[in-house]
Amino acid sequence: VTDSGHPPLSSICVVKINITEQSRYPPTVTPLEVFITTAGGTISKRVIGKLHATDQDPQDVLTYKLVSDGLDQGLFSVDPVDGKIVVEKNLDPGLYQLNVSVSDGKFSIWAGVKVYVWAAAQHDLDQGFTLQLAGLSAEEFVSDHWRGLQRSLGLELNIPRQELHIASLQQQPNSINMEVLLVRRAQDGSVQPVSAQRLTGVLSTVEDTLGLNVLRLKHDGCVGAGCPPRGCRNAVVMRQGRMSNYATTRANFITPQHSWESVCSCN
Repeated sequence: VTDSGHPPLSSICVVKINITEQSRYPPTVTPLEVFITTAGGTISKRVIGKLHATDQDPQDVLTYKLVSDGLDQGLFSVDPVDGKIVVEKNLDPGLYQLNVSVSDGKFSIWAGVKVYVWAAAQHDLDQGFTLQLAGLSAEEFVSDHWRGLQRSLGLELNIPRQELHIASLQQQPNSINMEVLLVRRAQDGSVQPVSAQRLTGVLSTVEDTLGLNVLRLKHDGCVGAGCPPRGCRNAVVMRQGRMSNYATTRANFITPQHSWESVCSCN
């Protein structure tokens, strides 16, 4: 570029032109289910999941947009860059269904997100049972073993596998062992106990079938050397302030950590 001055002055500017191929393929996205257990606390202003999308066009940049959150109450938001789903307001128990669009600038697709919120009552939790599994992280359990365990337990106990739900999931501190609290919930929401005797009888078969190592079974029966055989029970204690979050591309579990404490009635 040269001006008309005396003497004329000039400068050079380098212009780079990038030519990219027009998008040929639409994005692909995996539907997501989020399972949240609460025990008296609130869930708001936090990330509860992330949509996973890909595109065969390497130059494409994907953007995410919340199309609908059911009743459009502003309960959720979606990060336009990375697809993270955020709860903006406290959620009541129930099912929330979201639609999220994913676009590469030319093609757009929709993804469904289901958010299940369960407010666990103390009586319901006490009807459950905890499995302590060895040599397994909580992430590995959710990704590789949960559906198989649900199916195998349902088959051996002769109950619909869909009725077995994760109420709490946690990694033991400084350990490669993890614990999962399972509760049997029917479609109408009622909770039914699972016989500890039946569980004990089928666990070895479940272990052999799935290649799992169950270190311990915890339930509402009385345990411990100092606990009399009658007049005692175990109760679940939920720590709402200590929430665990374990995710796969298809499912995310957000639950309080838990423990079992013996409760004995004395005369």
